[in-house]
Amino acid sequence: MKWPLISLILVAALCGVLWRTELEWRWGWAGLSWAWQYYWAFLVGAVGFTSWAVSVAQPHRRLRFSFALMVMFALTLEVFWTLLQSLFTRRLGPPPDNIRQVIWFTVGLSPVLWALVPLMFGWICRWHGIRIHFGFHLLSSILFVASWPAAVWLLDVVDHRGGADLIHALKSGFVIPLLVVSLGFPLLAARRSA
Repeated sequence: MKWPLISLILVAALCGVLWRTELEWRWGWAGLSWAWQYYWAFLVGAVGFTSWAVSVAQPHRRLRFSFALMVMFALTLEVFWTLLQSLFTRRLGPPPDNIRQVIWFTVGLSPVLWALVPLMFGWICRWHGIRIHFGFHLLSSILFVASWPAAVWLLDVVDHRGGADLIHALKSGFVIPLLVVSLGFPLLAARRSA
């Protein structure tokens, strides 16, 4: 139990560091141009988490399980990207000047959608013979959504540049390790079906 937890924390921290490094290196801290770009850090993080999940859960069909997780990550990214762009282009004008609308989107609509990601992950696990108690699925969803306010609180505690809000929680990368850990923790108590 100890090594999977430590490795999950390491993968989560790496995902956050990669995100922040890529943001600073490619687009800089100022402005919102980072929000409309593709991140290699997302792909590397998805592969890292998938590798961790395969090594911990040890499903019977590792390749199929890996493929299903990568499809889940791609669909999740596409849904949120499409919703965010749709919100901006139809109702609110061009993206770079709409910080308040981004915050509204994150606060108003995304908790329901965010809660579905861990449930989808749990369903994929069950489909591949990895038994996770439904209570862990539910708790994972709650923690996944709670990662955002927790990251904002953490930003406020460390007095991070740019302020403590939902946009800076993502921009800074503080929320990413919390999301990764909350998504992966149900596998720590999972059992493989015979």
